[in-house]
Amino acid sequence: MENSFENSITIRNILRESRLMATEIKNDE
Repeated sequence: MENSFENSITIRNILRESRLMATEIKNDE
């Protein structure tokens, strides 16, 4: 159970980072 909780946090961090990178790319254009 503890493992899946850590996994969900990691996935959320990856999603947030990818969204930040996507907005940065949009701003560059």
